[in-house]
Amino acid sequence: MPAPPRDPLEAPSIGRWIDRSRRRHFTTLGIAVVLLGTAHLFGAQIDWRAYVVFGAWAVANAVVSPWAARPLDQHLRLRRYALTLAMDVLFLGAAYLFVDGAEIIGAVFFAHQALVGSATLPRKWAIGIAGLIVAVFSSLVISSALGVVAVPSPIGANRLVGNWSFVAASITSAIAMVVVVMHLQVQLVRSIRDVEERYVTLVQSAADMVITFDATGRFLEVNPATLELTGYTWNEIKQLPNTTFFPKADWAAVVDAFRRALAGETLRFDVRVVRKDGAERWVQATTSPVTLDGRSAVLVIARDTTDARLQTEALRERDARLKVVLGALNVGFLTFDRDHRVTAAFGSWARKEETRGVLLIGRRLRDVLAMGTVVEQHERADERVLGGAEVTVRWTHVTDEGERWYRSHVVPLRAADGTITGGAAIWVDETSMVLAEREREGLRQRVTDTERVESLGKLVSGVAHELNNPLAAILNFTEDLLSDDRSPEERVALEVIQSQALRSRTIVRDLLTYARQGSARPLVAAEPGPILESIARAMRPGLASQGVAFAVELDSSATELMLDRAGFEQIVTNLLTNAAHSAGAGGTVRLSSRLRREWFDVVVEDNGAGIAADVFPRMFEPFFTTKPTGQGVGLGLSVSMGIVNAHRGTLTAANRPTDVGGGARLLVRIPLITASISAGAEASVPERRLSPAKGRVPILEPASGPRAMPQRKPTILIIDDEHAIRHGLKRFLTRRGWVVEESADGADALSKLLRPEALRIYDVILCDLKMAGVSGMDVYDRVKATAPSIARRFVLSTGDTTAPDVAGFLSQVDVPILEKPFELATLETLAEQIRSGGASDMATAGQAPA
Repeated sequence: MPAPPRDPLEAPSIGRWIDRSRRRHFTTLGIAVVLLGTAHLFGAQIDWRAYVVFGAWAVANAVVSPWAARPLDQHLRLRRYALTLAMDVLFLGAAYLFVDGAEIIGAVFFAHQALVGSATLPRKWAIGIAGLIVAVFSSLVISSALGVVAVPSPIGANRLVGNWSFVAASITSAIAMVVVVMHLQVQLVRSIRDVEERYVTLVQSAADMVITFDATGRFLEVNPATLELTGYTWNEIKQLPNTTFFPKADWAAVVDAFRRALAGETLRFDVRVVRKDGAERWVQATTSPVTLDGRSAVLVIARDTTDARLQTEALRERDARLKVVLGALNVGFLTFDRDHRVTAAFGSWARKEETRGVLLIGRRLRDVLAMGTVVEQHERADERVLGGAEVTVRWTHVTDEGERWYRSHVVPLRAADGTITGGAAIWVDETSMVLAEREREGLRQRVTDTERVESLGKLVSGVAHELNNPLAAILNFTEDLLSDDRSPEERVALEVIQSQALRSRTIVRDLLTYARQGSARPLVAAEPGPILESIARAMRPGLASQGVAFAVELDSSATELMLDRAGFEQIVTNLLTNAAHSAGAGGTVRLSSRLRREWFDVVVEDNGAGIAADVFPRMFEPFFTTKPTGQGVGLGLSVSMGIVNAHRGTLTAANRPTDVGGGARLLVRIPLITASISAGAEASVPERRLSPAKGRVPILEPASGPRAMPQRKPTILIIDDEHAIRHGLKRFLTRRGWVVEESADGADALSKLLRPEALRIYDVILCDLKMAGVSGMDVYDRVKATAPSIARRFVLSTGDTTAPDVAGFLSQVDVPILEKPFELATLETLAEQIRSGGASDMATAGQAPA
């Protein structure tokens, strides 16, 4: 970028002298013509040719002076100005030629020209002008001595014709005067230029913009910093008005400052400057009034503050972001001085305090904290911080919302010389973190418990399978033996065996249910009324044998629930069993149900001793029992609660008032289908009800309209890998008129069932699901695929309906299921119904595995 010339000869003062040369010439010539005319009026003899010379001189000045001042390049302007000086010397000589007296007064004006040349032109050019002056002057003097031009003297001076001594003296004096005047002028100009050079150097090397404007707002002078900031060249900027450099939005402020500066006022203000490329920069400007050549002007000194503004804005943005971050993090931040007074406060805590009208700045930390032990704890920490240490403090505070945990970190604040001036503290509410850690610990514990329960489930599942098979054999043989006439002693013994086997079966089922918690079985639509009636019929003989009266009041409304029938039966059975134990011989147990808005309630009551106060908090805990050792493992209520929760229901317990007989009252509430669907239940209502495939079949009433019985004996195929079970079932069924065939494994069963005559031979197929090699599930799937008519005669049996593989398989089948160990009477009834075509009726019986 070009900078202004630094040559002293091109200083601003010379430029202004050249710019004003035309006005100066016209003024001088005008005065000369007026003097001549005045002298002429008073009788002086003025040659008319003198007027012609002055007129030609004025015309030449009008043309040459603008031509000399026009170039922006200073060196070209100086060269043209030197020509105007030479022209002036020649015209001056011509004027003296026709106005006699050059010998006397001409040297004065020639000396003036020599002074002007030495003051404005380089040395070589000034010497040339001086030589021209001497030559012209000498020519005039010699011409006068020779009498070449006979012009009368306007002042009546004697003629110098032939006075060569005077000629020599005049020329010598003129030369000496020109030399002395030029020498003195050079010395004076040099001093002035030195001062101006220092001024120019100072201005041009300044980092700030230095600009002078005339009264019309035009640029007079600028320094390189101005050119660098604006992007314009030296030649471009001289031709532009000042409004070019400011956005329109700032014009009003700029014009106001300019006018006030012209009026004599010094102002400081911030304004934007527009660069040549259109970019805007902020400057801090100071305008002051100045006088140049007797005329008012404005001096502007401006400093580029754009980077400082950007840094300030960045700091403000960082400060704002810091406040937002501190607020978002729910932290408190403050600084304090050595007197423990708050000097700054940020964060959500500070905003809350300010919202409450609390003034934090200037308060002592003790007043801000205002909590006894916390104040002392922080004051000790603050003293250590003022001594140069960094301290972390953990503390708690009890509020109306509960206990909260905090952590404070305090560090010293230091001045530039390292002196500690105070401290800064930031504290974080760690309540969520503490609670989350506690929750994580709880989750880890629950995961551990879950893994332990899962391991227990696998163990129990295996044990249950192994126990259920011998229990099934024991119950089968016991039930078969009890069907014969026995002596009282034998019958008592067999009944003890049967009751203990049934008790063992209940324990195994409870263990399985507890171990399988979390393995939800599918919920399907079913009417609870028939299920409750079946449970009541099944429980009544047992309760009667214990001497317990059993009352049943069931709601007859036709309604459907989303049920896991096995689980629902287990809940009611467990509650009735506990109620019978509590009521004891001579007591009463009552089972009732009712429909209430969006809930179906099942109530089991007894008139026993009720629930003790110390039992209430623990009655649903697993393995907690009030029964004597050997009479229970404490899983009934815990398992029931888990099953109720899986149904999105509730199980509550309470004591009955003493005025109605006392005792306990347990309430099971299951939501209706509409309530479940509106609550976003995942299970959907199938188009058909649950088939016997998803239910343990109790003793059912004989189907109406049985088909004609064949004349041959019915045949049943028993598929089970336990010899004792096959033997017990064969003994029982054979004595009741059935032909029994056996298969000890799935492969043998398939060889029998896939024969063409199998449909004619086998009326019922009882198949165990868990067998080594080919399982019962494989047998059923193969038969259903190849002989679906035979598959409809299957009855499936298993000791664990909750095992994942078994549960998944049972959800896909539509044949009856018996859960081991089962009663032989149940099997006999079910087999007769299948043989007589009653299986189709069972498809709507809504059974579920126990």
